Amino acid sequence: MLKLIGVARSRNFRCLWAAEEAGIAYEHVPVPFTEIKAAPFLALNPNGKLPAMQDGDLVLFESLAINLHIAGKVGAPFNPTGDDHARVLQWTLWAATEAEPNIMQWAQHSFMKPPAERDAALAAAGKVASDARLKVLESHLASRPYLLGETFTIADLNLAGIYYGSWLNGFDFAACPKVLAWLERCLTRPAALHARKLREDWTVDAAGFREALAAEGYTEVVERSQPAGMKLSEHTHGWDARGLVLAGEFRVISATAGDQGGAAGAGFALPANTPHYETTGAAGARVLIGRRTT
Repeated sequence: MLKLIGVARSRNFRCLWAAEEAGIAYEHVPVPFTEIKAAPFLALNPNGKLPAMQDGDLVLFESLAINLHIAGKVGAPFNPTGDDHARVLQWTLWAATEAEPNIMQWAQHSFMKPPAERDAALAAAGKVASDARLKVLESHLASRPYLLGETFTIADLNLAGIYYGSWLNGFDFAACPKVLAWLERCLTRPAALHARKLREDWTVDAAGFREALAAEGYTEVVERSQPAGMKLSEHTHGWDARGLVLAGEFRVISATAGDQGGAAGAGFALPANTPHYETTGAAGARVLIGRRTT
């Protein structure tokens, strides 16, 4: 069976989405960032980066190459032939060489790095460079709903997957309404929503959760054990926080986020404006919480 290796809060998100779109059986092996320099993972990806893939005797790294392999297993229309296959390769390479370096510069210095390490000038330069590439994409999408015409293909997935993180975290696409509409069509497809749930729910192991927190600037991470029935009011003015239930049952009640939490493995958010949270199980709960300034 196809194995997609790496937590969903990595470039493996693109591969999980591709497998869902292709409708093929796969196993998700959520290796966290803390293990990517260890010998077992380096045997799969000697670059020490996520993701990696195993499909029988075939081992691949590079998320876009993995996606082309996945699409090739099912063929058209997801992976078209002839001239359109050449166009798939064109847009996939454009995603890697033109889109990703610039949008990642904006993302690194807008939300991914800890606030103290961000450089506003570099973020602004990334935005300018990204806008220039987005104008190319805007013009191309002026007369078609998807990159190759009327049908969603792996080319759309590969490029939309690169813009996903910045789309989710406030990049201004207002000057490119065709691009924004295309992104929303792509990223709200059922397969995309399934993959996004794996990534956005923060339902990862504790080590992967800590890595994800650090990557997105959550500088304070604490583990709390709470006895059964304990209720706390978290005054998070000037903060936003994310949490992971490590053991037991836990609930968050917030005017802005509603009820969240659940049993071990569930992720939750603690937005500002004094959310209330409590243990709900008879044995108490243990939670991991990361906070950062807003």
